[in-house]
Amino acid sequence: MKIYLLNRGDVQVFGNGERLTVYREAGKEYVEGTESEDGSVTLRLVRKSEFANRGWVLYALLFWVVGILGLFTARYCKFSDSLDCTVRIMPGEAVPMLRFAHYTGERRDGEPVPAVTAIGECAAVIDGGYYVRDKAARRRRTVYKICSWVLRLAVVVGAVVTAIVLMN
Repeated sequence: MKIYLLNRGDVQVFGNGERLTVYREAGKEYVEGTESEDGSVTLRLVRKSEFANRGWVLYALLFWVVGILGLFTARYCKFSDSLDCTVRIMPGEAVPMLRFAHYTGERRDGEPVPAVTAIGECAAVIDGGYYVRDKAARRRRTVYKICSWVLRLAVVVGAVVTAIVLMN
């Protein structure tokens, strides 16, 4: 069954314990979900920050060095919240479509904004469809930015001092 994903971003999609390939068709993204005996499809949607991994220091340092002091390294995402939810899509006449929101605020009525919503006539049960604040990833991103600028400054100062010493 084709399940269309709107505004997916960097959310990974899993089905039956394995990562599903996301295809593109006419500017829309979709995955091919495997149907169970009752015709429903169960997907697991996961989004984690690059700084949520254990080896984030080695990863960041490697790309900082390869990216020439981090100047040519792709910027890390400021959105450090994580998502881990399960979606069960029931069979029906409507084409299943899921919309992703990348916003963690609240609505006017005080309810949190869901990260994943089913669109239209799609019958879906979403369990845990809200972003969770990842304070560790946010703190690690701040540490990375500070260390990156301090190391850049240290390299420039070291280069200037070395040039002065060599000229004398």
